[in-house]
Amino acid sequence: MSRHNHDTSAWPLKPSQIIALRRKLNKTQVEFARLLSADPSTVGRWESGRSQPRRIYIRLITKILQEHS
Repeated sequence: MSRHNHDTSAWPLKPSQIIALRRKLNKTQVEFARLLSADPSTVGRWESGRSQPRRIYIRLITKILQEHS
């Protein structure tokens, strides 16, 4: 998928799932980014659907999702 394609339907993690997890953890974007060792603006782009997390972040987010399901 190109970086400029904003169709999130095929993404392994949808922006709404990332937002829901972050809220479930009661974290701000900055705190959630820190938890993942990511930049807060990157988390904002994931949540708005402007970019997709790289595989390493998908694995981390999926692991956290599984732990908090």
